Amino acid sequence: MHIYRRPFRIFAIALATLGFAFLPGTRPAAANSSDDPGWKTTWKNGLSWKSEDGQFSTQFGGRILLDFAAIGETDALKATLGGNGTGVEFRAARLKTKGTAYGRLAWKAEYDFASDKIKDAWIAFKKVPVVGNIKIGHFKEPFSLEELTSLRFITFMERSLAITFSPSRNTGIQINDQAFGQRATWAVGFFREMDDNFGSAEGFSDSLAYQLTGRLTGVPIYNEGGSQVLHLGVSYSHKYRDIGGGADLKWKARPESHLAPTVANSGNLDSDGADLLNVELAGVAGPLSFQAEYTNAWTNLGAAGTSRSWGAYFEASYFLTGEHRNYNRKKGAFARNRILKPLGEGWGAWQIAARFSRLQLMNSVGVSAGNIRDITLGLNWYVFSNFRMMANYIYSDVENTADGFDGNANIFQMRAQLDF
Repeated sequence: MHIYRRPFRIFAIALATLGFAFLPGTRPAAANSSDDPGWKTTWKNGLSWKSEDGQFSTQFGGRILLDFAAIGETDALKATLGGNGTGVEFRAARLKTKGTAYGRLAWKAEYDFASDKIKDAWIAFKKVPVVGNIKIGHFKEPFSLEELTSLRFITFMERSLAITFSPSRNTGIQINDQAFGQRATWAVGFFREMDDNFGSAEGFSDSLAYQLTGRLTGVPIYNEGGSQVLHLGVSYSHKYRDIGGGADLKWKARPESHLAPTVANSGNLDSDGADLLNVELAGVAGPLSFQAEYTNAWTNLGAAGTSRSWGAYFEASYFLTGEHRNYNRKKGAFARNRILKPLGEGWGAWQIAARFSRLQLMNSVGVSAGNIRDITLGLNWYVFSNFRMMANYIYSDVENTADGFDGNANIFQMRAQLDF
């Protein structure tokens, strides 16, 4: 039996083992009680235990994201995509454990019941001379501000069309650190691209797919406790494919709704690799914020030359209740927003947002496999800092020359989101 057909059992055993190892009272008693640092139990958007000397910690948590969507399509899209309809799904239903040991070792393990996948599973060594931090395991490659901002903290229910090119999670090794008083971050990693089951059961495969990915960010402006921020960033990733080994390269996308079908697909490209370049710009000025990225993908098609696809977006948001987006300088990405008056003290926080995004996909013969334009409007109600209700409207205009259809869709979707 393949080991990755039992992900829940593996995750449960790992979760219990890690938790047992660092729960209060489960560590071996110290020879001298005065040497026992003691433990502090807290709840801060999740249950955590931390030793008084700060050397050991364990946290348990998770997230629940429940979505509803209604989609209306023009006649041109109905025949291909199946017509109008409604849908509901758990976009995510995850449990996780993370922690630190000896002040220099960190880990995280997260499993998603909704997709039946292991998301994060890594170990990191901190405060390593010269390189700062070393991370080993399965985690997100250092590429794109939008990708590295957790789904819990992005402004809209889904990321933009440009996320099509992001490598997302793979298995590998990464070094990273901050510089200039957390005014800059850098990261570089070498990864093997894996399928949903981390490759074959034996850990070996004839299919070779490797990636070298790096990211550099700078924050020339950071004032007033983060209420004034200017973020700049650039990412690069080189994808290598062994064509003979069957390591296919393809791009595909759907409108900015996870319940919507795929409307653009380049198909398997006869390519030995691709180069991705992403540039980032974001800013916070009190309750007003903006964010934009442009991603270019050059795909090597051998004798046929190089195919160029690209994606971009611009978004802006505004807190009607005076909050501001929270920027994490250590990660070079946005984090959990602080709510001034959660429900009970007030009516929570209200945020409005708008985004325009564009995607152009090309297939191996130089024909457009998808020219998509999306306009998305959003309304967020942050009831508490870790619970929000979201509503999005998306107008998606699609031209697909390769598959011979075009048209547009109107999508309305809502989400209830809790993370702990």
